[in-house]
Amino acid sequence: MADRLTRLTTALSSAGYDAYIATQRPNQLYWTDSAEPVSDLPNAAFMLLSADAQVIFPGPAFYYACVEHLPNYEIAPTEVGSPSAQTQLIDQIAQRGYRRLVLDSMGSETEKNLRSHLPDVELVFDNKWGPILRRTKEPAEIEIMREAARISDLGMVAAFAAARPGVSGRAIAAASAAAMLEAGAEEASLQVAVGLATAYQGTGDWVYAPRRVIESGDMLLVDMAIRYQGYLGDQTRTAIVGQGSAAQRELIDTVQEAYRDTVAAMRPGASSPDLYRITTDLMQRKGWRKYFPHHISHGLGLGGDLPRVAEGSDDVLQVGDAFSCEPGVYIPGLGGARFENMLLLTENGIEELTKSPVDPVVGN
Repeated sequence: MADRLTRLTTALSSAGYDAYIATQRPNQLYWTDSAEPVSDLPNAAFMLLSADAQVIFPGPAFYYACVEHLPNYEIAPTEVGSPSAQTQLIDQIAQRGYRRLVLDSMGSETEKNLRSHLPDVELVFDNKWGPILRRTKEPAEIEIMREAARISDLGMVAAFAAARPGVSGRAIAAASAAAMLEAGAEEASLQVAVGLATAYQGTGDWVYAPRRVIESGDMLLVDMAIRYQGYLGDQTRTAIVGQGSAAQRELIDTVQEAYRDTVAAMRPGASSPDLYRITTDLMQRKGWRKYFPHHISHGLGLGGDLPRVAEGSDDVLQVGDAFSCEPGVYIPGLGGARFENMLLLTENGIEELTKSPVDPVVGN
């Protein structure tokens, strides 16, 4: 934690800021010295960080938990009957004589109130400040993400083991979530699409009939996201229940090809446009470009992490990046497929953190 605060205060000084105010949960988790950070606690209202201050303004509901579990921080006295967290933040800024602050996010009414009470203080909003400083993953973070990946693998194997004709998408999600929660996940979220509804994945149309039961020959797409000690575990697999058709198999094979080709090109200095083009060029050759609507990759970690490989992104990969790779194709009337793994870019190349079978074993 000391190293994180040193990097933060060095960055503040270099940019000419007096302090950083974090309101978003990922940034607060990152700069909170807790023995076991978890993702299912509420945000503090504000977190004020500088060379001379590490103050948390939790609000009444979270106040006593912070006092008990965060002994290395100043906890603003925001229990019932105290001045509001916002009022105390304004007072602290004024008392410390800050003149230029960087903030990750803030509601319009709160911002208006701060500007009204602190007319001589410059407020700069930059929602990439936290993700940039959090981008290169530390060894302890990597170990947490490896465990998140392991738990995710257990959930993926459980999902496809539960799949067979007559079983619904909801039942598959329940079996998978139970396995991951029992293994230590704090949260488990699944999108399970069956049959022609697999084509809806990735399009923004989430009407995917989760209660529909599987029939022999259906495609089955399982997309999961979990949280373990605040960190994301994320993967997607697609399979066919029973024999299926050559066209369905071609969908799955094409997506797996896009994944393999993209991962092979992921190295330090690789650019988002070049990596994104690997999948779009393949889909163009197949005549499927319009059926690939989303990003290739997003950062992994506490949330909103860099890098991002997507249309319009100019990110460049660097050692220490943790991110997904998830090409997909979704053809109405036929079905959809996506393949996603969690990845870490090391000095020796790509390490795949998630390791569940490429072609899942169904109904075993």
